[in-house]
Amino acid sequence: MLDIRALVWDEVNIPHIARHTVTKDEVEQACRGDYIVWEADKGRFMLVGETSADRLISVVLHDKGEGRYYPVTARSASQKERRRYQRLKGGENTA
Repeated sequence: MLDIRALVWDEVNIPHIARHTVTKDEVEQACRGDYIVWEADKGRFMLVGETSADRLISVVLHDKGEGRYYPVTARSASQKERRRYQRLKGGENTA
């Protein structure tokens, strides 16, 4: 698990994730809930977590230091990511 103390939002990432039909609130929910995470390219992290509406989303995070992470992008989790999440967390949710 990452020690996510704050997500850093700006005029770039908010509209970018909106183009993927994901809201800022959904990203916040996924990052504060029960998620899985692994290292991705360019020193970033890939997080897969659930929203309060049981939607499974993927979020790419850039570590800004001191528990602050910049959400680079977010989208609905792929089938492969859903299977990985279910394998590691258990449960039947594939929303």
